[in-house]
Amino acid sequence: MLKFLKVITNIVVLALFILITFFILAPFFGLKLYAVVSGSMEPGIPVGALAAARTVPAEEIIAGDVITFYVNPGSDTVATHRVVEVNKAEGSFKTKGDNNEAADINPVKYSQLLGRVQFSLPYLGYFYYFLGTMIGKITMIIVFLSLITLTVLLEKFLEKRE
Repeated sequence: MLKFLKVITNIVVLALFILITFFILAPFFGLKLYAVVSGSMEPGIPVGALAAARTVPAEEIIAGDVITFYVNPGSDTVATHRVVEVNKAEGSFKTKGDNNEAADINPVKYSQLLGRVQFSLPYLGYFYYFLGTMIGKITMIIVFLSLITLTVLLEKFLEKRE
């Protein structure tokens, strides 16, 4: 039972390490990460997913691409929707959430574009969002230290037992 607990603890530590490393290294590979907080792109990109977008020139975006953009110029609010029409003359996109009945009312100007979504990972957006908060960072430090301490204690206990 103790060996099983040690294996599970090691797997959890490794999984957390890999996830956090991915979050840290993503920008080095040209990816910006966003937590999806609405159901407008379901079922393809569900609420709580992590969307990874790569910066591309606005001129490369075509109808059918999923993009991440500022909802309004000068705003910090971000949305991820599918491009349904490109208006090169006005320098804008018409977008629509896959789960929405109608296209978005306001066109997205080229200057609002953050990137084209390369992939999304279900549920990881919750974790990513949580890690962005102070309580999330403190919690992760405590969890890592606790898991490492548990691993060391289990190792010592197993050595004494043998």
